[in-house]
Amino acid sequence: MVALTDALERIMNWLRENQADYANSFATGLKYDEIFSYEEELGFKLPGEIYELYQWRNGTEEDAKALCFPTMQFLPMNRAIEYSQGCNEYIESGKESVKELSEWYDTSPLFAFIEDNGNFCGIPLINHQKEKSPVVVLGEGEMPYIFYTSLTDMMFTLAECYETGAYYLKYEGYVCSDEYQEAQVLRKYNADISERALLAFQSLLVQPLDFSDKKLLEQVAELAIVIGRFKDPRGVDLLLSSSQKWSKQKGLYRDGVYFWVVKALGEMFDVRVLKALDNALKDNSPFVREEAEKALSKIKEYL
Repeated sequence: MVALTDALERIMNWLRENQADYANSFATGLKYDEIFSYEEELGFKLPGEIYELYQWRNGTEEDAKALCFPTMQFLPMNRAIEYSQGCNEYIESGKESVKELSEWYDTSPLFAFIEDNGNFCGIPLINHQKEKSPVVVLGEGEMPYIFYTSLTDMMFTLAECYETGAYYLKYEGYVCSDEYQEAQVLRKYNADISERALLAFQSLLVQPLDFSDKKLLEQVAELAIVIGRFKDPRGVDLLLSSSQKWSKQKGLYRDGVYFWVVKALGEMFDVRVLKALDNALKDNSPFVREEAEKALSKIKEYL
C-alpha cells in the first residue's frame, strides 16, 4: 500500500509550502507494535490502510489550526480510539430503529480518524482483509454515509485537489474549494460511488413511482446528494428528465422529491439547468420555489 503513503506525502508537500505551521503540527508516526496495542484496546482488527496512515503520522496536535485534511482534525490514535468507541455505541444503539437501511449507509463498527464538531470520517471495521474499505462520514443524528471508495482514494483525491488548485488558500489562510474542479477529481478516484448513484436514479425514472411513499423521498434525497456532489454531466440529463416528469406528479411526498431534484440541479453548474430552475420558480410549493431561487443564485454566481 505504498500508494497511500505517496498520496499523503503529496498532501504534506503542499502543506509545507502553503501552511507550514499546520504541517509542523503533525505528530511522528507510530510503530507497528504501538498500533497493534491500540487495536487490542479498541477490540476490532484495524485495516492495513489505517496501519499505514498512523505509521506515516500520528494525527495533529489538539490545538492545531486544522484548516484542511480536508477541513477536520486528523486524530491522534489515542483520541481516535476514544471517539471510535463512542461512535460504535451510538451506531449499535441506533441501527435497530432503522427498519430498512439504505445501501448508501453502513452500520458496522467504525474506526473514526478525523473529527470536526461531532462529525467524523472513519472506516468500517468489517472485512478488514479487503484491499479497499470505504471511508464514511458520520454526522450527528445520522448513520455512517459512504463518502470515498477507500482511504487511499480519499488521499489521492485530496492530493490532486491541492495540486491542481481545486483547493486553494483564501480568507486569512483558510482553504476553500472550487466545487466543480473538486467534482472532476472525485469522479476520477471514486467513480464507483457516482456510477452507482446514476444507475439507481435512472432505474427510478423508468418505473412507476408512488409519491405517497416516504421511502421514495429518502431514495431520491440520497441519490440527489451523491449526483450533486460528483456533478457528472450525465447526471444533468437524468435530473432534467426527472424534473420534467416528477414536477407534474401528485402525492404526499411529491414536493419533497421535487425539492431534492431542484437542489441537485443547483449543484451541477451547467447552463442546461437554467430553464428547469426557472420553471421551478413557478411551482405551487413555496418549499420548491425557495430552493430554485437559491439554486439559480448559486449557478449564476459560479458561471
